[in-house]
Amino acid sequence: MVNKTLTAPWINRFGAERAFRSQSDRLPGGEVVHLLFAAVFCASVGMPMSAAEVALWVLVAAWLIGLVLVPGTQKYAIVQPVTLLGLAFAVWTALGLIWTPDRVRGLEQWGALRFGLAVLAIWPVLRWRGVLIAAMAAGCLAGNVAQAVVWWAERRGVEWLIPDFVNHGPGRIGGWWPPVYAGLVLVAALGLHLPAALMGRGWQRWTGLAGAAVTLAGIAVTGTRGAWIASAGLIVLCVGMAVLRARAWKPVVAAAVLGLMVGGGVWAAAGDALSDRASAAWTEAGRALKQGDYNSDNGLRVLMAIWAVDASREHPVAGVGAGGYSAWVAAHAKRRDDAAYARFHESDHGHCHNAFLQAAATGGVIGALLLLLWVGAGAGAGLRAGKGYAQGPGWALVGLLLMAPFDAWQVNGQSAAVLGVLLALCPGWLPPRMGEWVIPRA
Repeated sequence: MVNKTLTAPWINRFGAERAFRSQSDRLPGGEVVHLLFAAVFCASVGMPMSAAEVALWVLVAAWLIGLVLVPGTQKYAIVQPVTLLGLAFAVWTALGLIWTPDRVRGLEQWGALRFGLAVLAIWPVLRWRGVLIAAMAAGCLAGNVAQAVVWWAERRGVEWLIPDFVNHGPGRIGGWWPPVYAGLVLVAALGLHLPAALMGRGWQRWTGLAGAAVTLAGIAVTGTRGAWIASAGLIVLCVGMAVLRARAWKPVVAAAVLGLMVGGGVWAAAGDALSDRASAAWTEAGRALKQGDYNSDNGLRVLMAIWAVDASREHPVAGVGAGGYSAWVAAHAKRRDDAAYARFHESDHGHCHNAFLQAAATGGVIGALLLLLWVGAGAGAGLRAGKGYAQGPGWALVGLLLMAPFDAWQVNGQSAAVLGVLLALCPGWLPPRMGEWVIPRA
């Protein structure tokens, strides 16, 4: 049954079902309009940032109107694990604005949590969860199309099709995203497709295989090495789960064939550029760890992680305050490596490119624990939400967790939008779909 308790046994599911049924009876047209806005927002995470921004506030406006007209379902949204933990993390981050050395940047980074409003705003139409998952997958596919267009335009010299606001480097194609954000968004998209590709049946399996193949190609050409590692880990975990559940060889064969096809095609198109980036990452990270040479892109990433650890050790409970990482580095870390600090300052890094180290540095052990519990609660609920694409948002959150060592996704608008959508799709209790009511009309 869809109307089961997943990870929130305290929810009165009978009262919640009655509230959703009453909402459908009283305002059916409003539900359709709300669903449309929710689907547009879910799709917008695969679009440029401005689209996600506009779509969020249109959705929130629809939610506020519904809150006045049919408020019955909202109390069940508040008691969801992802809502309670998200509020706790947002409040703790806001408290960090009191002691931060950089309140302007703190407000900016705290503001990225506005996309957490999606957890509340999507709730009234979550009975159509499958539609919303499909909308997110379609939006990410549109991003893949943008990548293909930019790839073609670069080779044909069609300059007007290449976004001048995106910093493309050699062998890096992000489409209408910066390549770093492209990698993160597409790792989430891969999580949507993998459970259908490996554990689905019929059309879900074929759609999942096709979607995963396109997404893997998109991840490869971003040149984002963290996304390469996270996607590999996601595939290994999902294959392992498929084998444990099915106790069959089909998932392994499907994954192997998919990997060979995508890998061969991408390597033929961009093999030299990809191998150069992989080799540079290995060499630069090795020099940083073994010789203390941080004067490279990857060496600086290592040093920024060290600085975050130092900051969290100095302020273990509450951290240096929201947005205070860069200011703390400026005040304390120049003594470690002046040349590396100059590169850090020139690039104006506002975070350490590691989600949990960033949370620990700015919010202490409390902030890091709240962030882990928030995303972990969503992932746990999502993985128990059904089969095939129904598990997709849960696996997408696992993908974000695997991306945590490479990006502080809670402080960037584009990645926070992805996080907000996925958490909204992974509540502790799922309302029943149309036709699956077990509670009669009041």
